Amino acid sequence: MTKPVGGRGKQAPYQTTHVRIPEPLKARVEQLKEMFFTDSLEHHDELLARDARLAREYENLLTGKEEQVNSSQNSLPGLDIALDEARKILKSKKSTKIMISKLLTALYGLEVKPEELE
Repeated sequence: MTKPVGGRGKQAPYQTTHVRIPEPLKARVEQLKEMFFTDSLEHHDELLARDARLAREYENLLTGKEEQVNSSQNSLPGLDIALDEARKILKSKKSTKIMISKLLTALYGLEVKPEELE
């Protein structure tokens, strides 16, 4: 979304409000505003999670600790990926077993065969 120029008769396509914020927070609010106008605000949470993960990895490297990887804690892909896979399944005319196995394979990253669903 491009930042609207404003002026007489030019209304922004979104609702606005006026809020007083502490001076130390002003720079952060400006960053969020710029992210809104560049359409990168949706990916902000993903970036924060990635940065936190990288910080943990660097901390582990510096302290010599190794993070225990638990195979039972599979992190699922984002909702957008799951919705894309579901849309593909709905558009196809194949068997339900085949399509469900493809969805499970896409979500968990492990090969799931249609025979395993019986």
